[in-house]
Order: sequence, then C-alpha cells, then structure tokens
Amino acid sequence: MPDYILTINCYASTSEGTCTPATPATYPSGTVVSVQAYPEAGYVFDYFTGNLSGKTNPQNITMNANKTVNAYFALEQTASDTLDFANVPTIAGTVVADLSAFQDVLNFANVPTISGTVVADLSALQEILGSNNVPSILGSFVARDNFPVGSCFIYDASPAGWTDKTTEVNEGTINDVRCFPAAPAINDALYFGQSYKTSFILFNIGTIGVGTYTLVWEYWNGAWTTITTETPASNDDIFNLKALGLTRVTYIAPSDWVLYSLNGSSKFWIRLRISSFTSMSVIPLLTQAWFDTDAAAKYSGRGFGRGIMRGVLD
Repeated sequence: MPDYILTINCYASTSEGTCTPATPATYPSGTVVSVQAYPEAGYVFDYFTGNLSGKTNPQNITMNANKTVNAYFALEQTASDTLDFANVPTIAGTVVADLSAFQDVLNFANVPTISGTVVADLSALQEILGSNNVPSILGSFVARDNFPVGSCFIYDASPAGWTDKTTEVNEGTINDVRCFPAAPAINDALYFGQSYKTSFILFNIGTIGVGTYTLVWEYWNGAWTTITTETPASNDDIFNLKALGLTRVTYIAPSDWVLYSLNGSSKFWIRLRISSFTSMSVIPLLTQAWFDTDAAAKYSGRGFGRGIMRGVLD
C-alpha cells in the first residue's frame, strides 16, 4: 500500500502554540493520526482549516492521501475591571456592539434572553463585561476586533466589467459570493476595500476552488504591487481560496498603501488576481469576510491580526 504525507502548519508567531505530531511525516495508507494543538500561556486554540476544520481539538485524520492541516491560535482575554449587567431587556434580532479596544474578558452571570445573532465588535471599551445576572443567549454570539468589508467587487477582465458584492460579503448567507466570473480567466480579480488601512482579512469559505490556477495578492501604491504577508507564502490552499471554512491572511500594512478609486469607490484595496490559469472546475464561493484595522490593533495593544475571539452559544 502507498504511503502518504501529513503536513501541519501551526500558525503561531511569538510562541502562541505548538502542534503534534511533528510534520511533515509519512504514514501508511489508512493510518488514523491524532492531530492536536497546544496553546502557550496567554493564548487559546482557535480553529483548524485544510483537511480538518472547526474548533474541536484534538481531531483524528485518516491518511488516504497527502493531507495538510492548518492550526490557528487567538489571544486569551483576561479580566481587570467590571461592567455589570442587570435588568437588561429581551433583545431579538441582530445586536451590534462596537467594543474594539476591549482589553479584558466576558464574564457573564445574570443577563437577559437574547435571541438571534449578537456581534460584539470590541472597539471603544477599555473595561470589561464581568457581570452577575447574565441572560441565556440563543443563536450565535461573535465577539471580535475585526470589521465589515467596506466594498467588495468582482472584476471580469474580458469583457471589462464589475459586479458589486458588498452586501453579500457582509451578511453571512452561505455561498452567496462567487469569487470570480462564470468563465474565469487571467486577470479576473476579487477586490476587498476599506476606508482605512487593514492588517488582516478573515474569510469564511463555503465552497473551495478546484482547478489549476494561481492567485496573486496585491495592494495599490500607484501601481498594483504584491503585498507582504505573515501567513506563510507556501500555503497555496489559503492564498488560492482552497481552504474550507474560516481562513485568515495576515499582512503588514504597507507604508506606501494609498487610497484608490475603483468602480466609484475610493478605498485601500486588496485584490486577489488570477495570475496563471489552466482550469477552475469549481469557482470558490465565499460566505462572509471581515477586516482587521491598524487602529484597532493600536488601541488594543495587540499585534496586527491578533486577538480574535469568537464563540457560539446554542
């Protein structure tokens, strides 16, 4: 029987965590391998992508082909001050709280019933939600220091034309953003823009791309220029939208990055351009995307692209 190679990419700059087993490693066909991420002090395991997905840790993977697993970590929140909740009304629908310089933790104990989706976008709060009397929360709860995409366009190079997907990329409907035109070709591109410089982009990929093609990631400094990323450039699945689920690409905001007007929208743009193309039998489909900002990173005292905190309460 053939042997297959397992590769684990443990995205852990500044010693956020480690992963086992050590890879790359070769296993006989059919071998079941336990993959586990170990966060260092001050960090928590976040999620897997690639041939594993989700937040369960550890997970088993069966080696019936060459496989790649990506492990991510996030900054652990710690408490210092307390903001108490008491007598909060029932809230239904979508709640957005902008709390983005949040440096502490959510300690709930006596709060009202909240149904629907709650998004805490930690931007101006320097204190903490450490309460007595917190309600039950039905649906999903997302606390993060990242922000909606300001503009999202699909560009068809031939014939030249734009499709605006800004609404769809921000609303979270599964697979509602087709990332490239129906007949993809070289120089077709997916554009993401924001009114301020950003330091990472987070994707939720509902359907991965299938085919032989390469995407180049570029920003505008008077000409389209390849952006320097902290995510390893060797990880083709992430950069080519072939990694299922939540995927993060972190980059250093270039000092020469400037606003540029595209399709009537002036933004700091990141574009994913098809630079080489043989086939794309399945066009990647995006469910949602978010940006981080330089401002949020500076206010929070965290490094760029750090400190995402997410949770689902059912």
